[in-house]
Amino acid sequence: MTASNKELSSAQGTAWLAQAWARRLGEAYETTTGQKFELTTLEALNPSRLETATADATWWEQPFSSPLDATLLLAASVKTSVAVGQRALESAGVTGATPDESQSMYREFIRQSLDAVAVDLGSRLGSEVLCLSGWDASAPAGRPGFRLQMKDPEGALTVEFGLVVSPALESALDGVKEIPAPGAKAELPSPAPDASAAADGQTSIPPTMDLVLDVELPVSISFGRTSLLVKEVLKLTSGSIVELNRSVNEPVDIVVNNCVIARGEVVVVDGNYGVRISQIISRQERLRNFT
Repeated sequence: MTASNKELSSAQGTAWLAQAWARRLGEAYETTTGQKFELTTLEALNPSRLETATADATWWEQPFSSPLDATLLLAASVKTSVAVGQRALESAGVTGATPDESQSMYREFIRQSLDAVAVDLGSRLGSEVLCLSGWDASAPAGRPGFRLQMKDPEGALTVEFGLVVSPALESALDGVKEIPAPGAKAELPSPAPDASAAADGQTSIPPTMDLVLDVELPVSISFGRTSLLVKEVLKLTSGSIVELNRSVNEPVDIVVNNCVIARGEVVVVDGNYGVRISQIISRQERLRNFT
């Protein structure tokens, strides 16, 4: 990895965050494709150079929960997002994916990596940090940032990203004296039981749950629902199309014992349909459903 030591030392906290995100993105990519995806270049850029480097890129703004009240912005060109998503879909046996489908897969990598970065931030700052819902954003005018280049060991895929942190996040990072190594595993500190429950809405498993942990439950996938009149049902024949209340880009529901416990995206693995989980319903809600 190459970088300007002078520039990185003046923005040590944000450089740490850039490396942490690249590592987490690489982990998500490797989990899906089985191929390593590593950071090779990290370069601090002033506003004008950043604007030039990301001229054809689209930006994603990711807010984090209190106590940060801060955001991270990521940039990638359409070429980069399509290439990353397409490689992942091909690894899952999906060929001929459209650019929109590839970009949707790329965004799943972004969500996974940012969820993991929130854990890293929580470990660094000493309090829990969560990812909130992000959105497409405009290029941050007049802000410095980083250019990241990543590739797999064989060099079959090389892509570039832009990264900018908000002043609030930069201030929080710079306020931490010790900076863990980029490759170090970050774990959240263990809070008191009550504090943990208040922080993430979870609750401890009731003692009686041990009695049912080995019970088998039916698992099904819900692609959507709709309502039909009886006369419409009677008109259904072979070849009829029933429109559901969900678009093709929305996640499907993973239903256990008639309760939605997670959501995910449909994938194909060795010729079989599967679901890649992208969202887990809160633990408290799941326990309420099963007790």
